[in-house]
Amino acid sequence: MDELVARIVGLRRQLGRAVAVGISGIDCAGKTTLTASLQRELQALGLPVLAISGDEFTRPTAERYAEPDLGLGYYRDSFDYRWLFERLLPAVRSGYAGELTALVSDWNADAWRSSTFHLDPGAAVLVEGCFLLTEHRAASFDLSVWIDLPIEEALARAQRRPKDLERMGGPDGVRERYRSRYFAGQELHLGRDEPRRRADVVLRG
Repeated sequence: MDELVARIVGLRRQLGRAVAVGISGIDCAGKTTLTASLQRELQALGLPVLAISGDEFTRPTAERYAEPDLGLGYYRDSFDYRWLFERLLPAVRSGYAGELTALVSDWNADAWRSSTFHLDPGAAVLVEGCFLLTEHRAASFDLSVWIDLPIEEALARAQRRPKDLERMGGPDGVRERYRSRYFAGQELHLGRDEPRRRADVVLRG
């Protein structure tokens, strides 16, 4: 954690602007936990932080499940990251400070809703989510982090998540859903994109 914080602070000083940090890994790798810890550490140093979860850009159900191949559908159709890579990250690189409006997931309506994000001068912008470190995306971050976790360990974590246990009908349902959809999609990602190789920092999950 100290090394990551030092790298972010150093990049901010070197670049003279906000810095964009991409934090990725397979499902249950610990992306949200790491992001929250980094946010606390950076804010304790007095740095402004904008933390964004890739889950906020989850497409509506009809779009996510249109593809019969569950793994491919998860990998290709689950998230709409266009705003992140076409608006937010270019704004960070250009030194822009101010408000940016995006369409984010409205979970209750299973649709999109408008949300405003505030980008402070010199902020650390922490973006965490699945499938961020692809061939065409990884270079958009000033610092990219991959949390490396074997699929079997990730499955064990998933089976301890109360929300997943309730939503998927217990441990057997969690195992089936993760293997048939989430981990099948992650295996496509690992094979096609080699995210571990594209990351600046690799952490053990």
